[in-house]
Amino acid sequence: MSAPFAGDIIRGARVRAMDQYGNAEINAALRPLGLTVRGAGEDAVATAQRLVSDAYDRVLPQVFVNPHRAAQALEQVASTIKHIPLLSVEQEGKLLHYIGQKVQPAIMEAQAKGQPIDGRIAKQIDTQIGHYAREFSAALDPAQRPLGDAFYELQSALRGALEGVSPEATNALAATNAAYRNLLPVVKASDRAMAQGGRFTPNQLNRASGQYGQEGSDLNQAARRVLPPTIPNSGTADRLGIAAAVTSPVKTAIATGVAATLYSRPGMALLINGLRPQLSPRAFAYLHSLAPQEAMKFIEKLAAVQPQIGISANQLIAQMGRGLATQQREAP
Repeated sequence: MSAPFAGDIIRGARVRAMDQYGNAEINAALRPLGLTVRGAGEDAVATAQRLVSDAYDRVLPQVFVNPHRAAQALEQVASTIKHIPLLSVEQEGKLLHYIGQKVQPAIMEAQAKGQPIDGRIAKQIDTQIGHYAREFSAALDPAQRPLGDAFYELQSALRGALEGVSPEATNALAATNAAYRNLLPVVKASDRAMAQGGRFTPNQLNRASGQYGQEGSDLNQAARRVLPPTIPNSGTADRLGIAAAVTSPVKTAIATGVAATLYSRPGMALLINGLRPQLSPRAFAYLHSLAPQEAMKFIEKLAAVQPQIGISANQLIAQMGRGLATQQREAP
């Protein structure tokens, strides 16, 4: 007879191994800066992004942008974004509109004055581009993500046009640019694994690396041979025999008679608010932006990969059902 928790022990070891791998890849990306982060997943990746952003903040006052090189960078972007998978014509137009409104005026002004674009202006533009890149790339609506990729292309091209005012600044800029490029596929892989808390697999990182024209590292190649292709769950739901049930909160809603309530905005808002401790901030905000029927579909998708969300949803729905029954009994 097997030990009752042997499966949990094995799964736990696999989860730890996957987290160790993710941490190693994040820190490998940061190696040019000599920095490291702890942990894995969404929070660790966000910390790494802040470290790179802080490095740019430190070096930007010591750099300038040659307007001619910036103009060449924009020509490069106009060409490269056409190869972004699933980028729509409308999204391409949005990026080009942003360039025309925010980037080209700075280039034209510098050209008219015969001067470079100083680091202060470059920093303002870079910060705004980075905001849009992260916002769209991490969107829960997959249709928005190609636009995030396009903004990352723009940011990368313009950063490539930066020049240091001294050898020290040039070296610092080169290290920061290298860390930024290294981190791009890590960020993409983590964003695509949002349902798993941003914990990406070796296969996900390898696909993201290919999209940025990068080859998988030796570590990635080795990890793809020995680590599982998906993030293992804790095994708790499987052991309790509820994995199938937690993937369908809508069935609980029907069984408890609260389906009509849940498919109203107030009822769905009550459920989403109850699930908040289990949700990432992006998932929580996205669910509130959806119509009730679409929100329920998304909750079921999350429950399929995070059983605890399904468990909590079923408990909340059952609680709502008991409350509704009490109201009906007490009604005159």
